Amino acid sequence: MTKHSELPPSGANRWVLCPGSLSMPSYESYDNDHSAADEGTAAHWFASESLHNVITGLLPLPVGSVSPTGHVLDDEMQGALKHYYDEILATTRRYHVSGGEYIGIEKTITCGAIHPTCFGTPDFWCFDPSTRTLYIADYKHGRVPVEVWDNWQLIIYASGLAHMLGGITKLELVIVQPRAFHHRGTVRRWITDYETIYPKTLEANKSALVALSDTPHCTPGRHCRRCPGRRGCRANQNFMAALCDVSTSPVPRDLTPDQAAVEWVFLKRAIKLLESRFDAIESLVKASASRGESMPAVHVSLGKGRQFWVKSLEEVKALATIYGAEVSKETLLTPLQAIKAGLPDSLVNDEQFTSRGKSSLKITEASSSDAALTFGEQ
Repeated sequence: MTKHSELPPSGANRWVLCPGSLSMPSYESYDNDHSAADEGTAAHWFASESLHNVITGLLPLPVGSVSPTGHVLDDEMQGALKHYYDEILATTRRYHVSGGEYIGIEKTITCGAIHPTCFGTPDFWCFDPSTRTLYIADYKHGRVPVEVWDNWQLIIYASGLAHMLGGITKLELVIVQPRAFHHRGTVRRWITDYETIYPKTLEANKSALVALSDTPHCTPGRHCRRCPGRRGCRANQNFMAALCDVSTSPVPRDLTPDQAAVEWVFLKRAIKLLESRFDAIESLVKASASRGESMPAVHVSLGKGRQFWVKSLEEVKALATIYGAEVSKETLLTPLQAIKAGLPDSLVNDEQFTSRGKSSLKITEASSSDAALTFGEQ
């Protein structure tokens, strides 16, 4: 078994809908900022390590613990993970499982019904043999809401576990995402059965075969937002161009409430797709500017990097006390927030208290005359 699956379940919400995305090269962003992904990896490690303790009646890892990647478990992350621990602990009690063959924490499983090379690692699963119920939970540390219904990652995990356990009747699929706002809350459930998801495993199998064939195709859609290859994808480029350049009749038309509601949905989806395309192209423009390449349609300048404290929490608190400002709630406020709270900006901006990270490039449109020349309007 290789270290990484050719068909990772964690990326199935993209490659099932767009098989060609697996063959697309991954374009790194100009800033190479992987902080969010790295934080998510660390959060999953803390969750896995602590969950073993919680299920056996011990305490989770304490604040201040350090992950193998060097991330420190702080109060904010510990508070987010508590939603996950509470959900899993309640579930193990409800299904009367505490270990053995009917429970799995970060255990790799094969998903042969999808493809012989497909395997993955569910965050947590347990099985109640008395009711033939399979429970699968996935922790998401990000802030972009993830839907549980028709979630391809969970469907593929369910197919692998159903084959391993046999005789699955009921399924309880769960997303725990405490840091994202969602109208259904931080813990979202999809109660279904294997008969319902079986046709979906056939669909995933079909996409897997296309993805690994000699002629995979790309199908643009909402899934493009998270695709690392979208910048160089011709299908995405053509789709965005068509979306931005639509000709209609000049005759006005009053929309009914139903028509307005439907168009609102379409426009909201289109905006998200355009934003994903914009992010990808902005990365390319920044990379070109960093190499000194001329681009007459835009101006590129060096912006300010993120400001951060170089003093300890205790030192900043002591300084704030002198000026009668409150700079700490559960975690330390940022320097900008501290200024708004009452600390003098001259003091906060002093190099002995704060510093700035790597500066980023700022892109603005060129003058109208420059743009006209560029686009052939003069």
